[in-house]
Amino acid sequence: MARGMQSGYDSFPIAPVCARGKRARRGKTLGGSIGLTANLIATGVREAVSDAGLDTKAMDRQLEVLRDFQPQTPHAPDLNGGIDVWRVQLDTLEPAAKSLERLLSPDEMKRADRFRFAQDRRRFVVARAVLRQLLGAYLGAAPGSLRFAYGPQGKPRLADAHYAQGHVTFNLSHSRELALLAVAKGCEIGVDLEAVRPLEEASSMARRIFSAAELAALAAMPEAERDMAFYRFWTRREAWVKALGTGLAEPPDRLDVTTADAGGAGEPGWRFVRIEPGEGYVGALAVPAGISLDVRGRLWLE
Repeated sequence: MARGMQSGYDSFPIAPVCARGKRARRGKTLGGSIGLTANLIATGVREAVSDAGLDTKAMDRQLEVLRDFQPQTPHAPDLNGGIDVWRVQLDTLEPAAKSLERLLSPDEMKRADRFRFAQDRRRFVVARAVLRQLLGAYLGAAPGSLRFAYGPQGKPRLADAHYAQGHVTFNLSHSRELALLAVAKGCEIGVDLEAVRPLEEASSMARRIFSAAELAALAAMPEAERDMAFYRFWTRREAWVKALGTGLAEPPDRLDVTTADAGGAGEPGWRFVRIEPGEGYVGALAVPAGISLDVRGRLWLE
């Protein structure tokens, strides 16, 4: 499996880099019309999600941004009216991957063994172990005792009594050496993380996945800004379908992610939070509209 963009729930290398499973080549642009440059990544280009008549400065003011991650140990954390988004540096914990395997279930170990690359396997083990340690801390349960159930499209949740205990929900996303783990209480959430890099065939991907409004917004932007906006749109859509638990089969026009609070005709709205976890990465959190919980950044310290 190519190591690239994600398309999944709590797991990992999820998915192919591009439409036909080709690996991205350095220096390639996104489908020829959505070009990515190192300068754009370094300067953190402002997301311009404008179509005709949309004030991009007003949009910037509307969009909630999470970029401050406070160092915290995972001991007895308390959701306390908020949503915690944990940033985890997977490679710093890689040396402990072997010992962390004891926390994983046989099913998780089978998934780990399917990885072609040893580094991907270690990162998966670390992320699942951290997930168990964090959820165990929130619930006051032993990490190894937690059991997970999976929806029809693979969305994970806590099973049985652990799920009923306060209705704690979570979502995990990983890209390269970083992972984001979002934890909430009483509402479904979705989180997505992507390492920004050149991709082939991004234009065709956008045409298949983005709504008409999103495609129009991309086309209306200065060319230099389209690549970052592509990733912004992509991560919001991924966070949304992960919150729904339905996968990317959702019709593109069911949602328009060019606004901070989005929803289609007859659809409940969604609140999007832009996550800036570090240089070269973009992320997004999707929360049902009307949920006024604070979103807090946590930096995993073990």
